[in-house]
Amino acid sequence: MDNMHRVDTKRRRTKVLRFVAYGLTISLTVFTTVLLLYISLGYRLDSKNGHLIRSGLLLVDTKPEAAQIFINNQLKDNSAPGRFVLSAGNYNLVLKQTGYRDWAKSVAIKASGVKEVQYPLLIPTKLTSQNLEQMEAPALVSQSQDRKLLLTYLPGAQRFRLIELSTDTLNQTDIPVPTAVRRKDGQVGSFKVIEWALNNRFVLLQHTLPGGEVELLSLDVGKPDEMVNITTLYGAAAPSNVHYVGGNTAEIYGLKDGVLSKYKLKSAASEALMQNVRSYEPYSDDTVLFDRLGLGDKSEVGIYQNQVTTVLLSQSAPTAPAHLQYANYDEHDYFVVARPNETATVIYRDPLKKPVLSKQLPFRTLKFENPSKIGFSPSGQFLLVQNGNDFITYDFNEFTQYQVTLPYELEPDSIVSWLDSAHLLVSSQDTSSYILDYDGLNSQKLGTIRAGTTFYWAPNSQYAYHLSNEGDGVALQTTSLLAN
Repeated sequence: MDNMHRVDTKRRRTKVLRFVAYGLTISLTVFTTVLLLYISLGYRLDSKNGHLIRSGLLLVDTKPEAAQIFINNQLKDNSAPGRFVLSAGNYNLVLKQTGYRDWAKSVAIKASGVKEVQYPLLIPTKLTSQNLEQMEAPALVSQSQDRKLLLTYLPGAQRFRLIELSTDTLNQTDIPVPTAVRRKDGQVGSFKVIEWALNNRFVLLQHTLPGGEVELLSLDVGKPDEMVNITTLYGAAAPSNVHYVGGNTAEIYGLKDGVLSKYKLKSAASEALMQNVRSYEPYSDDTVLFDRLGLGDKSEVGIYQNQVTTVLLSQSAPTAPAHLQYANYDEHDYFVVARPNETATVIYRDPLKKPVLSKQLPFRTLKFENPSKIGFSPSGQFLLVQNGNDFITYDFNEFTQYQVTLPYELEPDSIVSWLDSAHLLVSSQDTSSYILDYDGLNSQKLGTIRAGTTFYWAPNSQYAYHLSNEGDGVALQTTSLLAN
């Protein structure tokens, strides 16, 4: 009977150990889960005082060469790119490299956030230019969208000159003004580039004859003899305010007496799309932004896509038509409306999606007086709104607005233009050219240029071209952006 009540100590010890093991496993699992959660939320242990703090990630890179990275005056890395885990807060970031001007910016690190500063462009301390060629003073200079070509017009010689910028040597091709261009008393007039096609081969030109008559031309720089004189082709029905239809250079959009139409240059046919249009801006092959007169002389602003018209804004018609822009960034479409003589620039996000309410409401309204020009950066991340020396940029990644007033007068009729997805180019009244970051910081003088021109960046961003006055002529010069 005693054996029936004897405790099996070995089995009991095994059960206890098993429960302890289970408990430790569960505790470790909970601890690891909580720890990973805290890490994912940006928490980390401060080694100095043992306190738990929240942190974010800073990513830094530079062009055209690597730079030393200083954070709050402390050298953190001898060579960009760099990756730093920092507690949430504001930091002074400085980039230095021998032979280059310093670059500096205050950056805000958000808890659990990632701050990318990968756009800094280092400019050499001393910029050295060298002459490539002496040439006649061109009346027209325009660079293709891919930066590989420079088109100039030499009025005295009555020819265009095409300069390739993508090679180490300067390759040039002279293009006599085609016979399709009308003459007055044997003379051609002045030319203006309306736009380069997406294929970087076709160019829409406006030609003003010596008598003041205007005609529109489509030039294939590879086959100039096949130039299309749009004005001659359509005669009295010829449009104004023309643009290529996306990547199709055989078709253009154009306005004629308020009617927006699509014109087929091979067949001389046209197709009316919309009536009473005051201004328009095409985007891709099948999307057109418009400002038109509606019922009761109201101005209707909206989007025409795939033969469907969507009106987003209707109001009493202002005197001047609206500036319109469209871009895609981070899987969202943005439609911008800016009216001259008004104080608000309106931004719609995903304007063609079905609205939650009865109508599409603005995503953002930017306060800015009398906008005269708007434009997206090539990546679509930044919007620029300009009026003379004043401009704002809006960042669609961080949803932040920057207000900038340039400390120098701009050259007459010049604009602030995008050099790339994060940098701006401006020309001052004294014909100096400057480059600055999207937020107006790190303004750097590049040099003095011929009036009415700018610096033309090479595709690899390691050198640039510009025109400089020399005596009675002009010199085409190249400037290295790599320090010696």
